[in-house]
Amino acid sequence: MKILHVITSLRKSAGTTTFVNGLCETLHTLGYEFVIALTRIDGEYLGEAPQVSFRIVRIADVVRSDERFDVVHMHGLWEFPLISAARWAVANGMPIIWSPHGALAPWAMRHHWWKKSLVWHFAQKPLLKKAALFHSTAEQESGWIRGLGFSQNIIEAPLGTTIGTEGHKNVQRPEKRRLLFVGRIYPVKGLVNLINAWRLVCDSGFPDEGSWVLRIVGPDQAGHRVELEKLAQALKVDGSIEFPGPKFGDDLIDEYESCDCLVLPSFTENFGGVVVDAMAHSKPCIASTFTPWRELKERGCGWWVSNEPSVLANTIREMMYAGDALRFEMGKRGRELVEEKYTWNAITKKMVEGYIKVLRK
Repeated sequence: MKILHVITSLRKSAGTTTFVNGLCETLHTLGYEFVIALTRIDGEYLGEAPQVSFRIVRIADVVRSDERFDVVHMHGLWEFPLISAARWAVANGMPIIWSPHGALAPWAMRHHWWKKSLVWHFAQKPLLKKAALFHSTAEQESGWIRGLGFSQNIIEAPLGTTIGTEGHKNVQRPEKRRLLFVGRIYPVKGLVNLINAWRLVCDSGFPDEGSWVLRIVGPDQAGHRVELEKLAQALKVDGSIEFPGPKFGDDLIDEYESCDCLVLPSFTENFGGVVVDAMAHSKPCIASTFTPWRELKERGCGWWVSNEPSVLANTIREMMYAGDALRFEMGKRGRELVEEKYTWNAITKKMVEGYIKVLRK
């Protein structure tokens, strides 16, 4: 089987990159042949290319070639290079598997709809109708696909992770306890609500076990970090909120290992891979009900709550007052969940099943 993965770039801190990277590295170990096509193959476009030997090509070169693939796997929507590649695949009779990666979420569809509407009606939607199979990362995303009228089969396969070390073996405990956010600093992530919640928590005081700090780790988008810093100053909580910027590799692992809990207060997430990463490092998590992380509540490894500031604040207080012993037990259950469902081997095998079904059909 020869697979073409089409994605505009492999930029860091993107869930789409995480999925393609992990999937391709495991496809390589399983002996499958694949190629990755990017808009460009230099600089940030190669950001986090999989650490295995394989071909990376430009999308423009692929669509001008006569090379054939058994499956064309599209990652993302809207970008003209993706549309060009999909048209090329359709014209040459190659089946498409399409991964929207959250781009069909109601919030995402409404965002800048005035820019998207013509592309949607005259290019994107007609091409999606020709997909042989959709890939979603969670049941919630499958619902978004169905809600837009697409009737093709859907295979659900989440983002995976690499299992972390046990507990706090590699990192010295920081002076202050840490509530950690990891992700893009962008309005959809619900960080305004989180900072308002943090103000309520600070006003009520921390438990006797020590002081806390909120660390917001990730790249700034559209200048949102400045807005958040001004809000923190206005609420007089800027002394207990840190913006260390984006972290990668071992530096990001250190963030997970040294935190006491992860928080993801987003207004929409097709998956939220940072939750898996935190659980892989035996950390409890707080996620909003706009994310698909009901399992946190069902499996006793965290909280799945509204991202309203008052609700978030009460949940953060509950987490703080739970103490180390309960947080440790929740983290342990989260790690067990990752080992059960969210390793790259399990996810890749599920995707390969989807590829084979398309070929048989």
